[in-house]
Amino acid sequence: MKLKVALSAFVLTLFQSLAIAGEGIETLQAKAEQGDSEAQFNLGMIYNLGSGVSRDGKKAARLWLIAAQQGHATAQAYLGTRYENGFGVPQNYAIAFKWYRLAAEQGNWIGQAGLAGMFAEGHGMPKNLIEAYAWYSAADANKGEAESSEAKHRDLLAQKLSPAQLAEGQKLAVEYFEKYQPK
Repeated sequence: MKLKVALSAFVLTLFQSLAIAGEGIETLQAKAEQGDSEAQFNLGMIYNLGSGVSRDGKKAARLWLIAAQQGHATAQAYLGTRYENGFGVPQNYAIAFKWYRLAAEQGNWIGQAGLAGMFAEGHGMPKNLIEAYAWYSAADANKGEAESSEAKHRDLLAQKLSPAQLAEGQKLAVEYFEKYQPK
C-alpha cells in the first residue's frame, strides 16, 4: 500500500518538477533562502529527481523539512514518506506519523493516504483498520480522482471490517472529510 502512495506521489513530483523547471534553480535558490516555503519545496523536488542538478535525496529531505516546518502540507507528506521508508533519512515511524498527520489535517491527500497506510500496516502502532478506512476515504475524496488507489485500499479494508466497524469507519470518514479539507 505504501509503495502505491509513494508511486502516486512520485508521479505528482515528476509533473511538478517539469512545471517548475522553467523558473530556474538560481531563482528558486534565492527565494528558498528568503524563506519561501514553496520555493524550498520545489527546490527539494529538483534535488529529489536530479533535474538539472545531481540527485540528492538528503538535500531534498532537508529542504522539505524547512518547508514543512513552515506548514507546507505537501512537504510534510513527502517527509512522512521519507521517514516511513527510510529514503534519505533514517526510517522512523513516529516521525513519519507526525508529518503525515500534519499534512492530513491540512487536507493533503498524500498525507491522508500515508496515515491510512500506517494505520493499516500497524507501522509504529497497533493496526487500526477503522482509522485506516476513514483516512483512505478522506484521501480518496480529497484527491478527487475516479477509481483512485486510495478507494481500492478502502474497499479492501471494508471487506475485513464487521458491519459495526464499517459504520464507525464511515462515520469517521465523513468527519475527517468535513474537517480536513485542502487549504
